[in-house]
Amino acid sequence: MDTIVAVLDRVRLDFDGVAWCMKSMGIEVIVKKKTKGVILIFSMGNTPLLKVFSTLCADDSHRVTRITCEVPKLIFGHNGRLITAELQWHLALTRVVALLKLVTMAEDHGRLLPGLGDDNSGYWCRVDIPIHQVDDGTLLRKSHGFRYPNRKRQPLVVAGESTTLRGSPVEIKFYDKGLEAGSRFDRTGSSLICLRIETSFRKAGKFANALEQTVAHDTFATSFSLAEALLVHQRALQPLASQSIQNQSQKGKKKPAAFIAFWAMTGETSADRLVDSWVSFLGTKGAKTAQRLRKEVSGLLAGSVREQLLHEVTLEDLQNAPVIENRVLELRFAKLAREWSLPSEPAPDIVAAYSQKVVRWGKPSRESLLEDNRPDLHRILNQSPITP
Repeated sequence: MDTIVAVLDRVRLDFDGVAWCMKSMGIEVIVKKKTKGVILIFSMGNTPLLKVFSTLCADDSHRVTRITCEVPKLIFGHNGRLITAELQWHLALTRVVALLKLVTMAEDHGRLLPGLGDDNSGYWCRVDIPIHQVDDGTLLRKSHGFRYPNRKRQPLVVAGESTTLRGSPVEIKFYDKGLEAGSRFDRTGSSLICLRIETSFRKAGKFANALEQTVAHDTFATSFSLAEALLVHQRALQPLASQSIQNQSQKGKKKPAAFIAFWAMTGETSADRLVDSWVSFLGTKGAKTAQRLRKEVSGLLAGSVREQLLHEVTLEDLQNAPVIENRVLELRFAKLAREWSLPSEPAPDIVAAYSQKVVRWGKPSRESLLEDNRPDLHRILNQSPITP
């Protein structure tokens, strides 16, 4: 898990607590002049650990609209390493709750995360799920030619560095994590790279449907385990591998695609540019020709690494995956965790809630989650969840 964003249910800021945190912990407070909303940022130097967004409501209270954090930073102080166990996932969430308790009203502490308590309609609206692989550059170069089936937006490619497959329902990114981290980290290996493959769900319903393997309308996830998130990540990559199967039956008929795929492997020119050049050279004007070629090239490239794309990632795989270490930041964070008295063990209620997945119907609007009196509240909460 990396970046996560949650929408909270009726959580009010406590400005006495905010003032104490400003003085004792040095948190940053940003006030939006137009909306009078307040953003709180818990940081370690220039490294944000937790952001809390709030808005001014009709009763003059400031209520939290959403929170966001990068999970590994709450365990290691940076995200060059992945969380590799359910214990770490639960501990990171426990630390989120501990920080939120410092700046929110005590009466609302039972709803500081989705899935906690009975009277809680909060939900997760963004979840990024990364894995690391050791790569000699082959998979990264081949990813430059990948096309996600039935997706109109072209991939964003930076040759030799990254590939981003954009659009709904999930954004998939392949990139050299050591290169992305830059001078902040020591890169692992010599000619080998730490390749990060990241799936990003940026809408509540899309993630809930992926978690539950359904196409239901108005769903939302209130809790999930790390193992369940890995399954979602794996299922998101399957369409890339499945298109390679479709291309194998017509392998001999795809000489132009095979030629383009071969040159795309050099990493000097992206597959999209090669396809455009080929179509221009032939003098054809049809967009269908380019579209067909791109699909065939993607299938050929994905087919050659199909086993890697379909490999079922387990928690053990995460534990054996390469990491980008930063001992300085890790020591600084360990010291900060002691100074802030952050929990060292996960809370029992979080372990209970986040050892399972729960997906519900009837996602409430963000506006309704700011109101105390809502006629639809019990209708939502009394519905049986889709899972477990």
